[in-house]
Amino acid sequence: MAPVHPRRQDLRQGWRALQAMQGRDHSGSGDMQNRAVYILVSMALGGLLDIRPIRGDSPAEPPRVTLYAAEVRPGEAWRQAEARGEQPDLSRHREYSAELRRRGKIVMAGPFADGSGGLIILRAESLEEAKSLLEKDPAVVEGVFTTELRPWLVQAGDLERR
Repeated sequence: MAPVHPRRQDLRQGWRALQAMQGRDHSGSGDMQNRAVYILVSMALGGLLDIRPIRGDSPAEPPRVTLYAAEVRPGEAWRQAEARGEQPDLSRHREYSAELRRRGKIVMAGPFADGSGGLIILRAESLEEAKSLLEKDPAVVEGVFTTELRPWLVQAGDLERR
């Protein structure tokens, strides 16, 4: 039989004490759940129960990939067109976005459901490359959109499932 980690042994002893209490009459002394919590907290505070994580019990940190998340908001040109009751021409922006998708630079993109802007997830070698890709977008150049760019750490497995 494999040796039991000392902290696991502490947990087992606490659990056995709780199970033993279930067989006793506790009328007038509070409900069982409160007594169980009291015992476990007392053990932890008294040093009898070590509540730190046990090494090896949690999975290894998954590998991460750095992507870049660009929050897109209406710019001055958008607001001016809207004030005139018009909508800016986004055809050049769509063409540029389609080219970035073909090159594998856009992972996903789209507007927010509430119409307040959108989100573009970029794959780039560096923050500088991601900034450059956004700065070349005709909608950004023309002031239709403004962007705020942040590096985003994504679990590699999330990308593999796409």
